[in-house]
Amino acid sequence: MAGERQTKRERTRLEGTRFDGVRLDGTRLKGIALVTMAADHFAVAFLEPWAPVWLILRLVGRIAFPLYCFLLVEGFCHTRSVGKYMARLGVFALISELPFDWMNGESFLAFGHQNVFFTLLFGLAALWGMVYFLNRQSSVGAVLWCGAAAALAGLCRTDYGATGVILIVLLYYFREDHWRRFLLGYAVLILGAGIMEFTAAAGFGLMETYNGERGRGYRLLFYWFYPLHLLVFAAVRWLLNMG
Repeated sequence: MAGERQTKRERTRLEGTRFDGVRLDGTRLKGIALVTMAADHFAVAFLEPWAPVWLILRLVGRIAFPLYCFLLVEGFCHTRSVGKYMARLGVFALISELPFDWMNGESFLAFGHQNVFFTLLFGLAALWGMVYFLNRQSSVGAVLWCGAAAALAGLCRTDYGATGVILIVLLYYFREDHWRRFLLGYAVLILGAGIMEFTAAAGFGLMETYNGERGRGYRLLFYWFYPLHLLVFAAVRWLLNMG
C-alpha cells in the first residue's frame, strides 16, 4: 500500500530475484533516464530524421520512459503524501508545456501533444485510485478507474498516452513478479508505442539492478532538468536557424 515501507523480509525476497552484481539506487537510475532522454531529444531537435546517428539516439532514448515509470511507482509506494506528489507533477507539467511545444516545432499552447509529466500525473492518479478501490475489495472499481485514467491520457494526447498509464499500472501491480512485469510491460510498450520501443528492454533490465534505496536527494534537479533542457534545445535550434 502507498506510504508503507517494505519490510526487511520483503526486501530480502525481492533482492533475491534481481541480478547479481551491479546495484543502483534511485538517483543513479534517474541519472540514466535523464541522459538517455536528453539524447533522444537532442536527436529530435537537431538531427535529420532516419539518419544513422538520429536512429541510434532515438533507440537509446527508448530506455528512459520505462525507468521513469518504475521510479514513479517506487515514489508512490514510499511517498508520505500522494496529494503533494500529484501537485508537484502537475506544476511541472504546466511549466514544461511551452518548452515542450517549442522544442517539437509546435506553436506555443498547442494542444495536439502534451509533455510526459502529464502522462506521469495520470499514471499516479491511476495508482491512487486503484489502491483505494482494491482496499475496499472492488476489483471492478479499480479496473474502471485505471481505464478512465488511461483513456483521459489518450484523449489529451500526452506523451505515450494511454500506453504510458497502462505501463505504470502494470509496473505497480506486478512489482513483486518481475517476469510478468517485464513481459507484460514490454508487450504493452511495443504494441502501444511501436516497434522502435524494442530497446526499452534495457530499461526493464536496469530495474533489476535497483537496490531499494532512494539515493541522494537531487529531486528538484531532476524535475527542473526536463523543462530547462527542452528550452535550451529549442532556443539553440532557433538561433541556428536564424543564422
